[in-house]
Amino acid sequence: MIKRLAVAVSVLVFSSAACAAADLPRDVKRFVAQREDCDHVRDELPEPQHKRELRQTIRAINKLCKGTDKQLAALKRKHAGDAAVMKRLGEFEDKIE
Repeated sequence: MIKRLAVAVSVLVFSSAACAAADLPRDVKRFVAQREDCDHVRDELPEPQHKRELRQTIRAINKLCKGTDKQLAALKRKHAGDAAVMKRLGEFEDKIE
């Protein structure tokens, strides 16, 4: 019984998150996807002794994260009147570069 309730709650949470994402403007959706990929790669930084993986990760960070500080600031200015967009954008750090 508790297991079914937990599954039902999870489905509702993920469904509402998906619906909320569907309501975001295209430019915001695109940014969110890129920035989430960027943040994921930043969290996966290998140990310094793993030089090859470290180089690959740094390349990925440079590709995915470069320019996102400016993009985030621009989107916040553009969508300042949209509370849902501002809430979603507010989940990201302003300065990562």
